[in-house]
Amino acid sequence: MKYSILIVEDKTFELQTYMSFSKMIGLDAHGATNLRDVEKVLTKHSYDILLTDMHLDLQNPIGTEKGAITSDEMKHPPLSPNGLEVIKKVKSANPNTVVVAMSSDPSVEIANQAKKLGAGIFLRKPIASKDEIQIAIDQAREKLQLQQSQHRSQEQNELPSDLKSK
Repeated sequence: MKYSILIVEDKTFELQTYMSFSKMIGLDAHGATNLRDVEKVLTKHSYDILLTDMHLDLQNPIGTEKGAITSDEMKHPPLSPNGLEVIKKVKSANPNTVVVAMSSDPSVEIANQAKKLGAGIFLRKPIASKDEIQIAIDQAREKLQLQQSQHRSQEQNELPSDLKSK
């Protein structure tokens, strides 16, 4: 079965890299650079896997990369854990979506918040190699296969309603 993946990353180069790799390993890959794009694609598609950066650049909503960071931005970075909003939106559209969250934030707080919303796999950025992404996607595929197996098992165990009353 060919699984679909939505990749949410505000850095264009990274988004393209993740999408190319996902397609190379047989996934139907779609990308978004911000929450607005996520909302648009969710009106047309449902995704099996979500790979999202937890800190999307709020000052860069269309994915164009900025140059140098100003000293004011260093004091007040325009980043927030709006990847949490991405997870909420995607999970509300399809509760069975397997979430892979990525963050360069060294604290465990963001990982815990993501887990509470349904992220089952967490990657620390920067991603050192394609192997890290491959392992995370393999884990997501295993979770999806387990979900499907459990669903089939439940369907087989359910009796038709006319047999239940007898």
